[in-house]
Amino acid sequence: MGIGNRIKGAVEELGGKAKEALGNLSEDERLRREGISDQGRGQGRQDAEKAGQQVEGTFEKAGGRVKGAAGALSGDERKQAEGKFEELKGEIRQKLNK
Repeated sequence: MGIGNRIKGAVEELGGKAKEALGNLSEDERLRREGISDQGRGQGRQDAEKAGQQVEGTFEKAGGRVKGAAGALSGDERKQAEGKFEELKGEIRQKLNK
């Protein structure tokens, strides 16, 4: 997973828009439909990447909470701080991928 898949999806979607426009201008129905299909595939790739990042953020957040709680119970301030950092990192990942 990564930003690469989102970029590939955006490029595929943009290329699809260009194909659709060219198909409309040239009255080429096959090219127009191919463009629409490419747009959908590109959007799907972007959506799948966002969903994957949401899940990853959820696990980071939960793991951070567990680590922070373990640090609090054991009196380990460093572990508690690391847990809070991981929790916040997960929240940010989720917000960036809504």
